[in-house]
Amino acid sequence: MILLLQPPFFGLEKGKGTPSLPLALVYAAALLPHDEPVRVIDLRLERLADDRVRRWPDEGVRCIGLTAMTGLQAKAAARVARRLRELGAGPLVWGGKHATLFGPDLVRQGLADFAVRGDGEQTFASLAAALRDGRPPADIPGLCFRQGDDVAVTAPPEPFALERIARLPFELLRHDYLFHKADRRAGVLETSRGCPGRCTYCYLSAREQPFWRGAPPAWVADRLDDLHARLPAMDHVDFVDDNFFADRRRALEIARLLPSRRPGLTWTSNGGRLRDLAAFTDAELAELRRGGLDRVDIGVETGSPRLAAELGKGEPPGAVLAEVRRLATAGIRPWINLMSGLPGETDDDLRQTIDLGLSVIEHGGLISPIYAYLPYPGTTLADRLSAEGTALPTADDLAAGSWSRSRAPWISRRRAAQLAAIYTASLFADDKLLIYRPTLPARLAWRALRPLSRWRLRRKCFGLPIESWLLRGLFGENW
Repeated sequence: MILLLQPPFFGLEKGKGTPSLPLALVYAAALLPHDEPVRVIDLRLERLADDRVRRWPDEGVRCIGLTAMTGLQAKAAARVARRLRELGAGPLVWGGKHATLFGPDLVRQGLADFAVRGDGEQTFASLAAALRDGRPPADIPGLCFRQGDDVAVTAPPEPFALERIARLPFELLRHDYLFHKADRRAGVLETSRGCPGRCTYCYLSAREQPFWRGAPPAWVADRLDDLHARLPAMDHVDFVDDNFFADRRRALEIARLLPSRRPGLTWTSNGGRLRDLAAFTDAELAELRRGGLDRVDIGVETGSPRLAAELGKGEPPGAVLAEVRRLATAGIRPWINLMSGLPGETDDDLRQTIDLGLSVIEHGGLISPIYAYLPYPGTTLADRLSAEGTALPTADDLAAGSWSRSRAPWISRRRAAQLAAIYTASLFADDKLLIYRPTLPARLAWRALRPLSRWRLRRKCFGLPIESWLLRGLFGENW
């Protein structure tokens, strides 16, 4: 038997009314041997008792998979891994973004027997078969594992084509994962990977990250059928791609196909570049809207033209706001992602980012909380900083960090506290929290703090951050 574990809630995820389904584990299971039983355990919804873990060897558990993003989720997964180690469970296999970036560290620390780097579906399936057959894993691409006193790192895996997945096994999920987005009941699906851009801060600019590749529209519709069979009440889907709109023709074909396959289905794209969306004509945006698109998330990151150029973005604030207005006119709500704490960021740069965020809200858009920049290893920007002699955060530093609290060595404690206050103010500045049907404490916090948060952003006054103190009380030290 193969067990796949979703880490516990972390940070602000605790404020959601319902968690989104553990999509990475479903994809990880898609190519596993058909004769091997697979069980998904979601630690956000299930308690993992010690006695239960001790029974796993007798139940024939052959390996245990964990997935995690760098940050608080990786910290939560590490706690699970340490406890499993104490109870003698294993072997432990890590996948996801954190294992891709820090695979050798996970193995050296004893948190993982194997770490899967990059696209993990084929690598994990090959590893599961090797463990079953008692074969060594040395010839499997995309792995890190202990070999004597060293950590072996095999060749990078080939870029994985999602259309190789003939069916997604959503039936492995044992909980109701329809999370609410406004008045819709949402599932999630990934239809493409990678990005044609090479923004210097992004983990996709790291070494061994492959190019953009998208599954055909018919495959997308078929996999939505898989998802709908498990969640028949679903009437909205989040496409959690890195860049859904990299292929303009594909995006339009999907929008044309979905109304006939899934009438009434609305959808959101969680990844997009401004320049790709700007390539759509007004008539094509209207076609996307008729096809169900109601929101698109766009990585803009900064309101400073100087920093935007350094990040590989380049679009000035005026172009951002023009596209925000165009999308809003088409009935597609834009969500603009912003961040702070970039190397060399001045007070004026930060002011421009805050002012851009306020302008987006005034034009009918949404903004992300203004995240703290994390220098992922292997990215173009992190490599440049390292070459200049900057000591970058370790894997443990980044795993202990959060979206609100900078772990960058050039950020003083006082500056980090200021950026955390800006993050919190931007969290409450618009109505994004209400989209996710938050818990009652989160709703009450939003109603109480929204006017103060907007005042802070307009006046650039971030002292006495009672919003941060409240969130710390509700959701823990890091959020």
